[in-house]
Amino acid sequence: MTEQVQTTQACMRAQAAGYAVDNAVILAAGEASRFAPLSFEKPKPMFEVRGEVLIDRMIAQLQEAGVRQIYVVVGYMAEAFDYLKDVDGVEVVFNPDYADMNNFASLYAVADKLANSYICSADQYYTENVFAAQVSAPYCSAVCSTEPGGERILVRDGKLAEVGVVESNLRLQGPVFLDAAYSTRLTEILAKAYSDPACAH
Repeated sequence: MTEQVQTTQACMRAQAAGYAVDNAVILAAGEASRFAPLSFEKPKPMFEVRGEVLIDRMIAQLQEAGVRQIYVVVGYMAEAFDYLKDVDGVEVVFNPDYADMNNFASLYAVADKLANSYICSADQYYTENVFAAQVSAPYCSAVCSTEPGGERILVRDGKLAEVGVVESNLRLQGPVFLDAAYSTRLTEILAKAYSDPACAH
């Protein structure tokens, strides 16, 4: 068997095995200004849907799927999340720049934790558990939308071709799974761009 064939077979086995999930990052630092005045009383991840607190449900779904380490990045009304510090496998990380740099700063706050990682928004509700301990490939989630404007993605031949305001009915929404190689590259980008004033809003 040639070395090239052996290498190809090893790559195919790795792809078939997929990626073991190392951890999940839940982004929960935002002010949710669009939900004012409700968000003046508590952060949006603390809202109840069908009798369940959004962030509690997401943590439970991740743990049920076998994800053992979860980082919750907080900022706005951070003290509301203090009870999560007592939950096994959950670490609460404070993002001091949440008001100026939003999710960019939240990812930077856990940049050293990113590996084979889920990235999740704390305010989303999944009727079925969308998580797993083993993931076949890196991905980003999208949903169909008829609303004009806003963030859109363009898919060509089943692959992500463009992100931005493009002609598409798909909107980036839901969890993202990054593999360790992409996380390493993202960490480099975050470190380089963090001091750029253009990243603030």
